[in-house]
Amino acid sequence: MDKNVKAKKRKKYIPEPFAKIKTPFWKIDDLKDITAMAIPIFIQLLFNIFIAQINLVAINHYKDGAYAEGVAKAILSYNTLQFIPSLISTGTIVVAGNLIGQGRKEEVSKVIVTGLLINFAITSVIFIATESLSDYIVQMMGASDGASIHDTAGNVLEANELAFVSKYYRLININLLILSISQVLVAGLQSMKKSTYVTISAIGANVIDVTIVSILLYATNINPIYSALVIPIAGIFQIIYLIFMNFKFIDFKINKHKQLNKVYAIETLKTGLPITIEMGVWNLCNFATGTAIAKLSPEIGDENPWIVLHRNAQSIGQYSTAFIQAMGTVTSVFVARKIGQNDKQAAYETAINCWKAAIYATIIANILMMAASYPMLEMLGSKGK
Repeated sequence: MDKNVKAKKRKKYIPEPFAKIKTPFWKIDDLKDITAMAIPIFIQLLFNIFIAQINLVAINHYKDGAYAEGVAKAILSYNTLQFIPSLISTGTIVVAGNLIGQGRKEEVSKVIVTGLLINFAITSVIFIATESLSDYIVQMMGASDGASIHDTAGNVLEANELAFVSKYYRLININLLILSISQVLVAGLQSMKKSTYVTISAIGANVIDVTIVSILLYATNINPIYSALVIPIAGIFQIIYLIFMNFKFIDFKINKHKQLNKVYAIETLKTGLPITIEMGVWNLCNFATGTAIAKLSPEIGDENPWIVLHRNAQSIGQYSTAFIQAMGTVTSVFVARKIGQNDKQAAYETAINCWKAAIYATIIANILMMAASYPMLEMLGSKGK
């Protein structure tokens, strides 16, 4: 008996091959279901990018672009670690979706609460480290202790560029903590296929963002450095709305006083880590590119227009990747549910269909953005010479 048990344990798992997909390679099955979930997420991302563009226009044209370079250095530094809060949120979508597929919807609240605590704890450690090293980080992006920020007339607005950029970076970095909470709450709603409410929360937060930024820069005499706080403030409003929606669609009472779950913590980490590493490598490479551009020697004094151009180009490029990000979320939810239902063939076919949709959308988006890139760069303040 013991020998049989040991033999079974030693037996290797041999995966069964997937059945051949009969649908023509150019055709997408279940397109209606895919787009029904993808479009609200896409609109949310598109709106986020659009508002970010308005913020860029506002700061790049404020006092004839005097603060554009300094803010670009701070934002490029901040963008490097934006992937950190996605560590747990990515795993939350998959694990929660899998549980729903198994018919264990009552367990979803455990995944969310556990994810919230772990994500906030991990992000807090990163936040403390980056806050203490802020001067060194922005110096790598070209912020100089010996440079000043001045207007076109030569009037000094900030005597020390490094001090301004470092403080702006530390303030906007607070948003990492906000994202560590909001992204898990977003993942909870998306796993329940309630992406429309995520879109509403994003639109509301962005309207608050652009309103406060516009008033602060153009209707007050407050130092523009405090515009860095607007994104975290808008994020707090978004969190309040997301908490309300999570309680509306997810039953948190059923697991009262027993929400923390070690198994789900490990599963969300295991699922989210590979994707987070991939995003981290991409972001760190972008940071390295930014530091290289920051070291270019411009011809006009101590200014570096290339770093502003790089920031603007990155912002425009987000339009091309918005639908891919939306499809990534849709794929995670649909595939996780199918696997939870133990239907691996359906999971495979769903993944292929989502991949096809992403390819078609990317080709269209890239063609449009290539055509629109020059006028958009000029709108953001990068002048053609």
